[in-house]
Order: sequence, then structure tokens, then C-alpha cells
Amino acid sequence: MFCRTAGFDIGSSAVHIALRSKNGIESFVSEPLPESLAGQGKVCFGREMADFLSGICKKHGSRFGTASVLLPQRECICCRLDLPPMTDAQLRVNIPYELRDFTGGGVGCIYDYSVIKSSENGLGVMAAAAQRQAVNAVKETFRRAGIRLKEVIPPEEAYARLPGNRGGRICIADLGGSAVRLYIYSDGCYEMTHTVDFGCLEAARAYSSGESPLACEKLCYELAENIRNPVYFFGFSRPEAVPERIYLIGGGAFIPPLVEALKMVLPVRVASARELFDAEGAESCLGAVGAALQRSDDNGKE
Repeated sequence: MFCRTAGFDIGSSAVHIALRSKNGIESFVSEPLPESLAGQGKVCFGREMADFLSGICKKHGSRFGTASVLLPQRECICCRLDLPPMTDAQLRVNIPYELRDFTGGGVGCIYDYSVIKSSENGLGVMAAAAQRQAVNAVKETFRRAGIRLKEVIPPEEAYARLPGNRGGRICIADLGGSAVRLYIYSDGCYEMTHTVDFGCLEAARAYSSGESPLACEKLCYELAENIRNPVYFFGFSRPEAVPERIYLIGGGAFIPPLVEALKMVLPVRVASARELFDAEGAESCLGAVGAALQRSDDNGKE
């Protein structure tokens, strides 16, 4: 018997929840965070967040069996590894070693992986690491909220599950307030993540104020240039996997001058997020949708 599942994407300003039934994603809701939890530049897990999540579920009558949640990007790292043929036991040993340069030796880390390609010549693996303390904080928050948590996953895993991410070479650009993150996939398989430490907060303020359209346009084109550079670089390093389409999500996807600047500057087609998941407001809910599409097997390793 199929049990309804939920996907949670908790950002620094809002919570997005997607509900999945046996017929697929049936609905999703978004709720802004209260002032005491928002505007701190990071997600604060704890008793107050637990009370807020519990309140959202009661408010919307959300009933489900298990839930998955995205671990905030600043709390985890994810990378593509190309390894020789290995058994599951060998992967458990080797992945912490492969990620040692990113984890500072791996003290206090928890690891997870997913085999995305397999052949007689080797494996393509999406590997992730996070501080155990951060993962435990998420688990404790959901326990306090009375939500049965099945998995804590990085954004890279959530976007890989999207129905529209099955073929071709794509980039999902999360246009956040403090940073922009580019997630690149080839034929549904994860390739890399790149962070641009130049967010769209100032552009959003300039656009909402309406006082200086020229200043807003300048900020938007400056951000577009910063996004274009890593796309070009990836094209030089992996020409066979350079993106054909870029999908815009996050708050910046709702800033028209920024969207127009990206269409003018980027060397590839800027596409609607609704091509990945056909629903109104898809720009906000893709992470939650991917989380709700829980995988049936668990490779998680500690």
C-alpha cells in the first residue's frame, strides 16, 4: 500500500512543502518564516523551527507517512567521483578518503552516495558529506515537530530526481539572495555544483523600490556576467557535458530585469522551471518536489 510522502525545502526566508500521492505530486505549499527565524542568512533548526513546521502541517491539514528534507547547501558538500569498479564495502571506505580535501579530514562527518553510472570500466558516483552535528540538528527538529523523517538529502540529489531531468545537458541556477548556485547534470546524472558568491538581494531591492531602473539593470547584468563565467569554464573543462538549457529557480527567478539580462548574456537557452515540473510557482518548489520523490533504497553510510 502506497503511503503519502512529503518533501521539505527550508530556506532562509520560507518553507516549501510538496506532497506526493500514488498518482504523483498532488500539491505544495509555501509559508514565509517568522521574523525570528528569517533574515539571518542561514536556516536555524531547533525548538522554534519545530513548532513552526508542526503549525504549518496542522494549518494545511498535511497528512503523510514519511518526509524528506533538503540539507541547506552551506551545511554539506556534494561532488561527482569517477572511480574504478568497487563493491559497496569498498565504496564505504573510499568515499571518505576521496572527500578528505573538502571535509578537512572528515572529523565528525557523515557520508552518503548514489551510484549514477556503472560499467565494466568503473563507476560514476554522486558523493556527499555533512557534519554529523548539522544532520542531527535537522533530525531532532523534525522529531520535535512530530514528523517522521526518512532522509536528509543535499539539493543535488533532489534535483536529480525531477521528472524533467532525464535527458540532455542542463543547469539549474538557484538565484538566492546571498549567492547563486549552479547545479549541472548530463542525461540526468549529476556533474558538478558551482557557487557564485554574488547574490540577487541588491537587485531585488532595486527592482522592488522602482526608484532607479538603470541601477537595477546594471546590477542584473553584473550578476549575469558572474553566472556566465563558470558556465564557459565548465564548457572548456567538460565540453561533452556543457549545458544546453538553464532553468532559473529561487527568488531571483521572479525579478524580470534579471531574467532578461540572463537571456541576453548566457550562451545557452534560459528555460522555464515548469519544463522540469509543470506547476504554477515551480521556481520555488523544485527542491521540495525532488525531496518528496523519495528513493526506495538507502545507500547512506556514516
